[in-house]
Amino acid sequence: MRSLFFKTTTILCLNVFISMAFGINQDQKKSLMINDLMIIKQYYDIHYAPLEWKKEKYGWDLNEAYEKSVEEILITPELSTKQFHQIVQKFCNSMHDYHVKAIFLSSEYATLPFTVTEVDGRFFIDCVNKSKLPEGRLQIKVGDEIIGFGEQTPQEVMKELKSAYESKSINPKTNSSMLAIGLTQRFGYLGDEVPKGPIIITVKTYPSEKETSYQLMWNYHPEIVPHYLDFMQSIHLFPEALKKNNIDLIDNRWREDVEMSTPFIDLYMDLLQEDSVIGKRNSFVPRLGNPMWINGDEFFEDDIDYSDTDNHADTFLNDKRTNDWNAYIYRNKKGKKIGYIRIPRYRGDEQDVGYFGEIIERMEKETEALIIDQVNNPGGLVFYMYELASMLTSKPLSTPHHCIKLTYGDAIYASEYLEKIRIHEVIKKPMNHPHLIVKNNSFIQGLFVKNYFESILSEWYQGKTLTKPIHLWGVDMINPHPHYRYTKPLVILINELDTSGGDFFPMIFKNNERAVLFGTETAGAGGCTNAVSLPNQTGIALITNTWSIVDCIENKGAVPDFRYEITIKDVISNYAPYAEALNQVVDQLIKKPSIEKEHSGA
Repeated sequence: MRSLFFKTTTILCLNVFISMAFGINQDQKKSLMINDLMIIKQYYDIHYAPLEWKKEKYGWDLNEAYEKSVEEILITPELSTKQFHQIVQKFCNSMHDYHVKAIFLSSEYATLPFTVTEVDGRFFIDCVNKSKLPEGRLQIKVGDEIIGFGEQTPQEVMKELKSAYESKSINPKTNSSMLAIGLTQRFGYLGDEVPKGPIIITVKTYPSEKETSYQLMWNYHPEIVPHYLDFMQSIHLFPEALKKNNIDLIDNRWREDVEMSTPFIDLYMDLLQEDSVIGKRNSFVPRLGNPMWINGDEFFEDDIDYSDTDNHADTFLNDKRTNDWNAYIYRNKKGKKIGYIRIPRYRGDEQDVGYFGEIIERMEKETEALIIDQVNNPGGLVFYMYELASMLTSKPLSTPHHCIKLTYGDAIYASEYLEKIRIHEVIKKPMNHPHLIVKNNSFIQGLFVKNYFESILSEWYQGKTLTKPIHLWGVDMINPHPHYRYTKPLVILINELDTSGGDFFPMIFKNNERAVLFGTETAGAGGCTNAVSLPNQTGIALITNTWSIVDCIENKGAVPDFRYEITIKDVISNYAPYAEALNQVVDQLIKKPSIEKEHSGA
């Protein structure tokens, strides 16, 4: 009987949904769209930390952006759900904030097995998924220039992509690099127009400059929910591709594992683990010299013919036997031992931290300088980032202070947390704090956490909804690690695809004069993030938000001490000029502390 009841109810509900879907006219649809956009606007009005700062600095106004979006809804005839999603995304993009995005209820996506990078208005392949595009009849490889993309040039496709997601974000280089990734990676959950079927790709190979065309097929995945239910979707229809990444559907600003990452990083990494350059174990940085030691495999340099420095081949990299850190020690042309370690993103566990520490211990003993490669780093968890930073210094590192957007609920949480601390103090029992960074000094750090929440309450009692700059979760300065410390010169590699934690990490070291930065400005995503699900009927799964702001990073990023712009010569020669310029900086840094701080990629 119970089973029959549920079956009958399900059929009745489905019939109601279908009849409602077919019965909705354009005016009703647009009314729903405007209502849902208003809900999003109201959320940002309350929770978006840089709201007034953006208006003061850049003239952006939330009400004006909303009214512009409403007007676009009203004037567009036969507005589709996809078009509405793109209007919502443009509304989010208007905030000039790489943390602010909308994520839609869509399982549709399409990819090609390579990504491209833009250099001087031209597009070159910078990553190939060799499992999906093995060398054989299709001779498409890293360094090839894309000169034909279907019936268009890549420049024409990029112009269309830019018009769909117009944004006035402050870092145009970051915008261009992100859009270039979108050339071969399209997602319905971002509002993208998703292609399918065959496509002709024309490439020019260097140095021969031979042009060849190949027919490829988009790896297309369709929607799992028919479009006529678009306006009736609820969260239980959330695509499996998003569910399995455990993205929280609640405001998570007070979670102890504070997020400082590109929105939907887990989903992005899951879908693009093999196809993208973002957060990948191996970056574009080539092998910088003859390796004397590689993490996971020890050997003598005399045993190796390393004339081929193709970093895309995992030669000698058997580090899966120990851990997943890409690290090695090499001898430069001056005979100096230099260390290299790649940090692809700031996300991991205690075991990852332990392995990192063991590598740093070795680097301290054997090298004269260390290169930290964090290009294309989308960020991650704040306290994981702080833990790695603690191993690269012998003195406390001051952290950027955040202005935090407050609501009444935040004040209640602060009050409850302070009561927890008081109870533990009374019974003389240390609190079980989850952060790795405080486990070795829980009592002292607990006092800082107490001070943090007292500051939150003090600001609230003064009638403020945006705090003065305060330390985040009680970490005012990052104390040196008790066991692992690197004390010699540091060079941190940065670029425009470093976002959020990828902005903060190099900025911390630059502000403390502990390292020099090599490359180009980071994106400028200066705050902590959360993702929330708001009630709606138009297929909006989540919106992401910046709930704190550090104004020296937001829309500015970390500025390199040694600027190096990637050139066409770099991308067609495995970044040999980049490696040469970097090695020159490291060599001069070892010899003397004060050197000319400008490098050109010309």
